[in-house]
Amino acid sequence: MAQMLGRCSLRSAILAAAFVFFQGIASGLEEAPLEATPTPEAEVEPSPLPGTTPTPTPTPTPVTEPPQPIIPIQAGTTPGSPISKIATEPGLPRPASAVPSGISLRSKTYVPLTISLSLYQGFDDNFATTQSGQGSWFTNPAVSILYNLPSTITQVGVDAGASFTYYEGNSSGGSRRNDINLHGTSIISHSVSERLKLEARLYATYRAEPDLSSNVGFQNRQGNFFNTQDSLAATYHWSPRFFTVTTDKLQIVDYGNNSGQGGASQQAVASQNRIENTIDQEFKYDLLHKGNTAVLEYRFETVDYQDSSHNSLINYALVGFNEEFNPRLKADIRAGATIRSFASDGSRLAPQFEGSLIYAGAHNSLLSWRTTYGTENASEAGISSQMTIRTGLEFKYGLTARIIATLNAYYNHSTNQGTAPGGSSGTVGLPGNSGSNGSRDSYDVFLDGQYKISSRWAFDFKIEYSGSNSNNAGNSASNLSNGAIDYTRLRSSAGLTYKF
Repeated sequence: MAQMLGRCSLRSAILAAAFVFFQGIASGLEEAPLEATPTPEAEVEPSPLPGTTPTPTPTPTPVTEPPQPIIPIQAGTTPGSPISKIATEPGLPRPASAVPSGISLRSKTYVPLTISLSLYQGFDDNFATTQSGQGSWFTNPAVSILYNLPSTITQVGVDAGASFTYYEGNSSGGSRRNDINLHGTSIISHSVSERLKLEARLYATYRAEPDLSSNVGFQNRQGNFFNTQDSLAATYHWSPRFFTVTTDKLQIVDYGNNSGQGGASQQAVASQNRIENTIDQEFKYDLLHKGNTAVLEYRFETVDYQDSSHNSLINYALVGFNEEFNPRLKADIRAGATIRSFASDGSRLAPQFEGSLIYAGAHNSLLSWRTTYGTENASEAGISSQMTIRTGLEFKYGLTARIIATLNAYYNHSTNQGTAPGGSSGTVGLPGNSGSNGSRDSYDVFLDGQYKISSRWAFDFKIEYSGSNSNNAGNSASNLSNGAIDYTRLRSSAGLTYKF
């Protein structure tokens, strides 16, 4: 019996060992990885080693460049000046047209400083903006500096330049007057917190008239003048939808003793020296989405002339909206009324309209269109103010990788209002005066074609056509006698630019 039990135990042990052995083989076969053919859109994860914890493979996030932002363009450092190259919105980089293609602003190869040297030769058929139209060849050397260093907290941008126009055949005491043009723009913005942002803008220029793109300077050549426009703004978000913008703006226009006229004319030019200070308060509320903003705005402006009889106080009440259709298209509209109180001419109520459209498109294109209608400070002596419709278009387009075209066009129609003390309709000796009830049309069209020879060299061809004429036929003789006459002017030039 003991022998039989021993044999059974041995047999059971052999069967158990065989069962365990074959079970292990079967288990190993089940865990063997199958070779699967991966699809083009998916990868097969490798099997983890036995006894280890599998580590999940992170899914890479696709890198996408943010769309280039819209930046408004400020027209008019000089007639025919290139579209603004530096940011005019806090915290935003320059437009696509100002950044080399394929280079990120955060790239190590991005250089924030650009210096350009230019030399042009051209012909001006009416450099003195007179009715007779005296022409001259000219040489125009220029230098410009562009610095732009965007960041998430503080942004600094500087655009400055200087040019000198030498008219051939000019001599001391001659009728030809060489032009000196200097300009500088600086924008500094700083995000103090997620709610508060500060921005300072500084602009200064010393140049010769006319600048038909703005309401600074006379409509024809009188002499060089100094102009500065500075502002400090604070933007505060009270809630995700409601925020306010408070701005203090200062503008100075100073002719000094640079008038080319004499006697009463020189005194009339100097009488246009003035200081303007504006406090602007905007209340903004995002309606349907961010960028779809309703605006309620109030401005208070003081205007102090060298001749105190021209002084005035202006109250603006405006409503409107800002609409960002997409990151490249933006529109702003304002409408309301102004009440202007003069030191010696009572008060005057007038409508006010302001609108702008900005688009940054393909081929490094940049479009800005701005139109205003309302009361303006007098840019002519002998009147108290003027109602003006002013419109300006600036367009830049890359025809090819090497050819860039720029078109700037400005037009304004001004109707004189009131007669300043000491002035009368058609007063002789007051430049720009076309009568207290007269009106004047001015226009300026500028076309620039640039061919990039290399990364540093470029060839430019420029042509500019401008003019001004009075619609007050009754005062044409008076206008002729004081130099504020109708004229047309054609300038063309070609030259080279070197950047480094």
